[in-house]
Amino acid sequence: MKNVPYVKVFDKFGNVKNPIPTGYINHFLNRKQRRESIQKEKLYGNRVQIINCKDGLRKRILHTV
Repeated sequence: MKNVPYVKVFDKFGNVKNPIPTGYINHFLNRKQRRESIQKEKLYGNRVQIINCKDGLRKRILHTV
């Protein structure tokens, strides 16, 4: 897809010769839609998270709403 800038051209009466008939149509996904597949699951509700601490012990975190 080549990026061609739009240049508005006027006739001798001041009317626009090349108006834009429609709005800009983007055929590609936006950033939010591109990143949906790589997002981690959000921890909502009562879930238990177990993490490993530096001293070798395990820590249990209960996530509640």
